[in-house]
Amino acid sequence: MQDVPRIVSIRSMKDKINRSLRAGLIIGVVLFVIITAVGATTVFHAVWVSALGAFLIAGSLFLFFIPTGGGKDTSVIMDNGEKAIMRQGASYFTDGEELGGMLYLTDTMLIFKSDVMSLRRIQRDIFLRDIEDVRVVKNYGKVNNGLEIDIKFDKTHRFGVRDNLRWKDRIEEKMDLE
Repeated sequence: MQDVPRIVSIRSMKDKINRSLRAGLIIGVVLFVIITAVGATTVFHAVWVSALGAFLIAGSLFLFFIPTGGGKDTSVIMDNGEKAIMRQGASYFTDGEELGGMLYLTDTMLIFKSDVMSLRRIQRDIFLRDIEDVRVVKNYGKVNNGLEIDIKFDKTHRFGVRDNLRWKDRIEEKMDLE
């Protein structure tokens, strides 16, 4: 069987870098023109100040403001070859600890993969056909971001995810299709 790459969104990352660099270059040129027009410093210093400003602004745009994707395919192909329909950063509550990671929904499974910052590296694969009930709950008794999933012949799994109502609806929708 052919190896399937995990993430197919490399092109969108390159686009994001290109847009950030273009924005930084434009801002650097504008800074250079303003500094030299005012005559506040020498051309040499104006070049250094504009280059530094362009670098800082392009980096900020890259990290915080320019969204990835832009209508392109930013989907994830899972290890089993299925395409993730939804994905989002999430927490998984197990054995008295909270593990950070990513939650994925495919046509047949709900998958949680812990990230490198978690103390334990785990992956939970839950087949949609094994789910009995999906509930929206409050984590820590206050935060309305919980998602509880009851599994046939198994325990209840609890996740913390930002769009818990949307996750519940999509999981139930996929369960109905099976």
